[in-house]
Amino acid sequence: MQHLALMSAIAALCYLMIPGLGAIAVRRRWRRFRARVIDAAETPMISSHLPIRAGIPTERLGVFRFAGALEAIQGQNTVWLRGAQLSVAVEMDDVRVYMLPSESEISGDGPEGVNAPEHPLLVLRWRKLHAMVEGTGFYVVGAAYREHGKIVFKAEADQPLLVLVYDGDQATVLERALWYGRHRNEYWNPVTLPALAVGAITLAWLAYYSLGTPFYRTHTLVAAVLASMPVLPLLPPGTLFLVLYQRLWKQGRLHRAQRDMLVFKAPDRREDAGSYARSAERAELASLATLAIGLGLNAYLLLIAITALLL
Repeated sequence: MQHLALMSAIAALCYLMIPGLGAIAVRRRWRRFRARVIDAAETPMISSHLPIRAGIPTERLGVFRFAGALEAIQGQNTVWLRGAQLSVAVEMDDVRVYMLPSESEISGDGPEGVNAPEHPLLVLRWRKLHAMVEGTGFYVVGAAYREHGKIVFKAEADQPLLVLVYDGDQATVLERALWYGRHRNEYWNPVTLPALAVGAITLAWLAYYSLGTPFYRTHTLVAAVLASMPVLPLLPPGTLFLVLYQRLWKQGRLHRAQRDMLVFKAPDRREDAGSYARSAERAELASLATLAIGLGLNAYLLLIAITALLL
């Protein structure tokens, strides 16, 4: 009995708890990003007509946003951006850069369409960007300083820079960032694959260990089925449920994107946004139930097959 409890605990830890905690962290991070994008719409654009206070070499001007084209890169971590009225510097040391999908890639899959966002933002640390083409569009939100006559955007402890790289229409940058600023499937996060691999290998070893002992035949069956869990959805007839799961999950992602766009464009219609949120929850619950049914069906069929082999 203790062996069965151990196997169940390993499966629950590696297949559910660790990926689940990673999913919570991923969804929370993207939720914070979208909240910043919504706040950015209310942030004033920086202007060249800001008052100058004499005798102060460095002055914090406040939180502003700026849209412009890449003009030059100074050193390793400073970029110069050229806007319609002025040029600014942005200190990019350890800043996350969110790269919007190209408008030529999305073809109808956008804030005004009816398709779920299929092109999530690419997120990279500035130090991992090796080359940027002059004229690339940048959209920056954060704390602005005046230093010796020049305007510099800097990250602060409680006010990190929001940096979006884009092409196409500048007027739709925030809408596109809000639409695509979400994970395709939070379960598939950086900790999921290692956790699944560790769980499957450990359970496979337990199945092999108990294989030669008739008393542990039940343990062998359970361990073998649990070890196969990561690949069971890919086998028929479970693949039919997997396809349905993906469609329902995609529908839920669409409803969440529609909810965020409604809050962004019409903050007074939060009740309507709530209906989108409830629809998203229903779609996600239905998708998980569908996946569980397909997984259970394949596990049952596998159990029958292994039992026949061992008899």
